[in-house]
Amino acid sequence: MKRALMILLLLLLSVSTIAYSEEALFPACDKNGKWGYINTQGAFVIPAQYDSALAFRGSYAVVSVASGSADQQGIIDRDGRFVLEPTYTISAGYNDRLYGGNDTGVWLVTRYSDEIWDETEETLLQARREGFFDIPTGTFSGLHWSRIWPWCSAGRLIPVVNDQGEAGYADRTTGKMVIPCRYFASDPSNFFGGVASVAFRDEAGNATEFFLIGENGETIPLPNSIHGVIYQGAFHDRVMVENDEGLFGYADPSGRVIITPQYPKAYAFEQSPYGIAAMVQFLEEDWGFIDQEGNVLRREIRPFDQAEPNYANGYCSVKTGENTFTLFDPMGNAIPITIDGLTSYAPPMDNGLCRIEAYTAGEAASQSTRRWGFVDLHGNIVAEPLWILPDFAVFSQDRITVVQLTDGVRKIGYLNSSGEVTIPCIYDKAESFSDGLAYVELENRCGYIDLYGNEVFFWERSGE
Repeated sequence: MKRALMILLLLLLSVSTIAYSEEALFPACDKNGKWGYINTQGAFVIPAQYDSALAFRGSYAVVSVASGSADQQGIIDRDGRFVLEPTYTISAGYNDRLYGGNDTGVWLVTRYSDEIWDETEETLLQARREGFFDIPTGTFSGLHWSRIWPWCSAGRLIPVVNDQGEAGYADRTTGKMVIPCRYFASDPSNFFGGVASVAFRDEAGNATEFFLIGENGETIPLPNSIHGVIYQGAFHDRVMVENDEGLFGYADPSGRVIITPQYPKAYAFEQSPYGIAAMVQFLEEDWGFIDQEGNVLRREIRPFDQAEPNYANGYCSVKTGENTFTLFDPMGNAIPITIDGLTSYAPPMDNGLCRIEAYTAGEAASQSTRRWGFVDLHGNIVAEPLWILPDFAVFSQDRITVVQLTDGVRKIGYLNSSGEVTIPCIYDKAESFSDGLAYVELENRCGYIDLYGNEVFFWERSGE
């Protein structure tokens, strides 16, 4: 009996796992010009029935239907059912960057109403209302505000602006106001570590001195002559603050000053080659790293603006000479690299490769002669700087898009992390791989290829 119960329990767990695994779906167009969603084998799972369709983010995707107006987008679930009717204009991000991450962010939801006459400007304006759709919870806030700041959507609270031009904060998971609209609304700060830096608006419409608040709207007290810094919250238990002389220091989330303001320039604390550290400029114009108590971890005798470090994943790269950059690992060991025409040396990406940039040998230095390549963590060249990289290109599933320029013609292909061309540069447009497929365009055709360049599903671009 116990054996039978154990087998039944295992079967139930197996079914549960299958039920909650979400199949990868990709927007695709059929021969009739309608859009639906295919799986990795190229078969339609959600029938082609929409006039356009965007990629799924988590359990939801944005689609549109023809309605003869600007507001014709809605949101569907993975069964193709509308959870938000197609009567809105919906934005996922800007400059190819999503609001708050693919599966963890939000959509900006807008509806334009009838045109209204602006007597001051003597012109017709379109009134608009904004709200947000939270992707992890499927919550729609409703259209309650004149403006949303969705790029500040990484935390629980999202900045919103009322009709009077005042900023407050709404809860992403419920759509309800948490902190009333009363703050200066030009670029309102996000919450980091439970802390945001805000200001009031004076009679002239300008910001007052910034101060700190907590997630319930309570003011976090700071000493006299010390105030908050725009965009700053608590990073690794430290909040950047500023004194009346314009020098920067750091407080803890309760407002207690830990490092007295003394730096002309300063950055937030983050993981560095020296552990949790902040990069600062000293009064003598040298730069370096300090720990959370203000102890100097490293100091360079070099003007700050000539050798500003760039660091990520615990590594730091610094220009240390003509055609020379040095990478410092998490233990502080130096890894120099010198290449003719070298102009940048980025810290490693998640796969351990560093992006380098250099001017093409034998050609005059200019924007058109810059090329990119990759080195490993020992400074060994993996891919010579021969390529143009599209904006925001990153490795995904061991593939990165690269551009080859031949006689002025740009074609896109893919490199792997060994520097090998895995898919030739033949495409007019190519996107990153996700779940084994990538969207590409080739002359008058477009569709999806697999990791080896095989066509999985294609359609004529005239049918879009």
